[in-house]
Amino acid sequence: MKCVLVLSLVLIGSGCAYEWPDESSGGYICDTGDDCASGFICDSNSSECVPEEAGDTSDGSDTPDPGNCLVGQHEVDGHCYEHNDVEHCFNGSSSVDCTELDVPANSSADCMGVGDELFPAFECGFKCFDEYDEEAGECVAE
Repeated sequence: MKCVLVLSLVLIGSGCAYEWPDESSGGYICDTGDDCASGFICDSNSSECVPEEAGDTSDGSDTPDPGNCLVGQHEVDGHCYEHNDVEHCFNGSSSVDCTELDVPANSSADCMGVGDELFPAFECGFKCFDEYDEEAGECVAE
């Protein structure tokens, strides 16, 4: 109870809103798509989370123009995908479909970040299902 009271006093004293802003109203500041709620991506021009459908569609289509993908995305065949999309994993120069690669039993394909903010790169890997642990490249029961 003391923590809630202290937190409330801090928020009131700082002028911060007590409730989290409505995600549909915009204004969420971001650096990458990972900072945004589901269904939103990070717009590199405004550094705000915007609906996934947003992007430059100056040709009137629903497809963003090539080269106009948002921060944390890359273009493949006229469509923008998140860098860590498992079917379009961005390795720094091209896109790889991790689902086409072999993974150990009791696991699923994964696209894991290996780069940094200056050089965002990802590589295919795997993640073990719940109740399985990774040991020497295999997924074994806990």
